[in-house]
Amino acid sequence: MFLIVIGALCLTLTSCSPLTNRIINGTNAPSIPWMADILTYYEPGESFTRNCGGSLIAPNWVLTAKHCIYNEQNNLTSNEFHVTLGSNSIFRGQLKKVIDIVEYNSNRDDDLILLKLENNVEGITPIKVQYEDNIVYAGKTVTIYGWGQTETNPAGDFYHLQQTNVTLISREECGDSRWVCFDPRLTHSNSCLGDSGGPMILEENGETRLIGVSHSITYWDFSLSPCDGPKSIYISTAHYASWIQSVII
Repeated sequence: MFLIVIGALCLTLTSCSPLTNRIINGTNAPSIPWMADILTYYEPGESFTRNCGGSLIAPNWVLTAKHCIYNEQNNLTSNEFHVTLGSNSIFRGQLKKVIDIVEYNSNRDDDLILLKLENNVEGITPIKVQYEDNIVYAGKTVTIYGWGQTETNPAGDFYHLQQTNVTLISREECGDSRWVCFDPRLTHSNSCLGDSGGPMILEENGETRLIGVSHSITYWDFSLSPCDGPKSIYISTAHYASWIQSVII
């Protein structure tokens, strides 16, 4: 029998600080084989620790949030990382060891990191990435995914990947060209504990693309729960397009 431990990451109430995230007001997702789960500890047949999601963007590369891999002191959170892919249950699918970690830089605000897998994932088509910075975000409906905490399950639902739709706000309201943002109050849905690094997906013109990676939630009222507030922030893939492409080629 497996012992499961949920990784703990940072939370700051008054600023846009990295935060593990959950899907609030979500439903069971359809099959999303390219969705990755990041394991910071794995003992075969015994136990594992997980704290984040990610996305397979090339046969042997997973994109996730940097704060899932490095702590606030810029030290690795584990000596060894694995990912699972190919199933909406993190107990199934393919298990791959991470053999290389490539960060954009040492700045925590540039909250993206690439994980190279020991070999190619079999039979799974990577999600297409939005590289062109040509999206008018305001008012668009996008989908976010995660295995993190839900309203009824503080530990998260490891057997059923969750999804919910949210409505994007403008670049001006977002406040930084590195970000893609939404106001959780518009749809009463959000991400929070357990979903950092997970994907934001836009379906448009017959294509499905990864446009953001879960970064943080901003809120200023101490009476609010960690997943309430006026803004949720995802890191824009388009802003980091040149770096991503240069690494995975």
